[in-house]
Amino acid sequence: MLKRSNHNLPINLPRLYIDDILFDHKAIELKESAFHYLHHVLRKKLEDFLLVFDGKSGLWKAQISLLSKKSLSITIIEKINDFKASPDVHLYFAPLKPKRLDMMIEKATELGIQQFCPIITEFTQNRDVNLEKLHLNAIEASEQCERLDIPSFQAIQPLKTALSNYDPNRILLFADETQNAPSIIEVLSTQNCSKIDLLIGPEGGFSTTERHYLRSLPFVKPCHLGPNILRAETAAIFGLSCLMAYKFHGNS
Repeated sequence: MLKRSNHNLPINLPRLYIDDILFDHKAIELKESAFHYLHHVLRKKLEDFLLVFDGKSGLWKAQISLLSKKSLSITIIEKINDFKASPDVHLYFAPLKPKRLDMMIEKATELGIQQFCPIITEFTQNRDVNLEKLHLNAIEASEQCERLDIPSFQAIQPLKTALSNYDPNRILLFADETQNAPSIIEVLSTQNCSKIDLLIGPEGGFSTTERHYLRSLPFVKPCHLGPNILRAETAAIFGLSCLMAYKFHGNS
């Protein structure tokens, strides 16, 4: 099994996600956005090297093999690292205002989230979500943080619809802003399940009816995220940080 390290690679090599199957010696003409980024932003030239990944096969070294004023092609040279999937963690969230939502997607991607699950709650303000734009944000964050996969996105659904299809073998941490629950650390310390997800409410919080509904579900574990009321995007980042620390502490 290939287990090369990329520690000896030049630190200035750009990393690029390629939505295609990669293998040795494959030639790929890059899309216009990637061409613009490499040629006009990074000023890369013919025969320059870069790192590429497809979210499935690992990390590859590639070289610019064709460059013109309007196009750029690369050729795959060799595999550098094997593929490693991010932790099996899903984030259920009510979409926020655009700037706050973009920041949450970026940071959750950096923390290693595997799937984003947008939901509609009673107090959700932003119901017109551009999932394609969010996916592009996640790709850019994945390129920057050196993960080898791209988080996926479920279609936006009402809260009850999303949870009616929830896998009962998973656990869903419900961040209850009323604080009438154990801390997230206490809840995590009592779990033996390896598949744990996080549910964050909208900017206005969950309604009383929604909180009663959530607490009635056997797979939902209410928890609080500290003594202060957090913005939704802060709650997501803090909750995921606790969850990832738990998983990487030998509980994955």
